[in-house]
Amino acid sequence: MQTINTSEAIQTIIQTRDFCGDELEALRDWEAENGTLSEHQRAQVWQGVKEEWKLSQLKAKVKHALTDAERLKAFRDIENA
Repeated sequence: MQTINTSEAIQTIIQTRDFCGDELEALRDWEAENGTLSEHQRAQVWQGVKEEWKLSQLKAKVKHALTDAERLKAFRDIENA
């Protein structure tokens, strides 16, 4: 049985988000290369992504952070401009 490293998945999603914003595609691509995650593992990955995002906002001293929905909309708007 293959051991899945969810930390790698979290970092891949964060790096992909920084470049193109498509977190779901990043996870699909990661799973294609590393193996499919269980629902529990996916939940752990998404929780880890949220925690890392909040930490980076704290470090950057963000005062009015975008919600996930606002951030996704902003990326879509940029892509469709």
